[in-house]
Amino acid sequence: MATVVVAVVVVAAVVVVVVVVVVIVVVVVVIVVVVVVVVVVVVVVVVKVVVAVKVVIVVIVLLLVVAVIVVVVVVVVVVVVVVVVVVVVVVVAAAAAEGVALVEKKKLLKLGVILPYEGRQPWTLPKVLPALELALDKVKNSSMLDGYDIIINHNDSKCSDVYGPLSAFHLYSTQGAHVFIGPSCDYSVAPIARFSGEWGIPVLTVVVIVVVAEVVVVVAVVVVVVAVVVVVAVVVVLEVVAVVVVAVVLEVVVIVVVVLVLIVVVVVVK
Repeated sequence: MATVVVAVVVVAAVVVVVVVVVVIVVVVVVIVVVVVVVVVVVVVVVVKVVVAVKVVIVVIVLLLVVAVIVVVVVVVVVVVVVVVVVVVVVVVAAAAAEGVALVEKKKLLKLGVILPYEGRQPWTLPKVLPALELALDKVKNSSMLDGYDIIINHNDSKCSDVYGPLSAFHLYSTQGAHVFIGPSCDYSVAPIARFSGEWGIPVLTVVVIVVVAEVVVVVAVVVVVVAVVVVVAVVVVLEVVAVVVVAVVLEVVVIVVVVLVLIVVVVVVK
């Protein structure tokens, strides 16, 4: 872009110079012709005819010389202008070719977003697209995907098993997509997931996230239930063990007391 601006400035400067030079040449030629005409008139009026003829011949020669000079100057100016214009064109063409080469070096990554435009879900197009654009700005300002130019194409799935697949076909056949973001409704994503494998296009959808979240919740509930059961069983076992231990201790205490009483009685009787 800077090269193109410089080239335009150079062309403008050259045009101004050429105009100035041409104006100067014209003014000089006019002045010379006027002077020559005045001299001829003076000579013809004052001097004899014979001398006048000689003067006319000299004037004609002078006019020829002036004409040759003017022609040379014009030719030089034209040559200079042509050279400058050619140089400018070459520079501009090189800059344009460089820009095209830079553009061609970048690979195009297309995101096909298939989400409903309306609805109470948190993943409608008006809510998701701004987030995607912020993410793309973050990626472009970093070096994560150097050499890639990312664009977003989107269609309204309407959470329908008809419009969802049609949106996928439209994105794939007309605009192209390297990855599908959505659909977010199970009725829309089910048919797309069946033939996206044939296209080699992965599908990123919140349906999978919801299913995974549900599985995680179920597993967590099962783990909690099992933990509660284990804790209750341990408590019951501990209670049973505690009761048995207490009973055994009591029996031992009773036996010890009885033995002591018998000993005391025997001692007293003797």
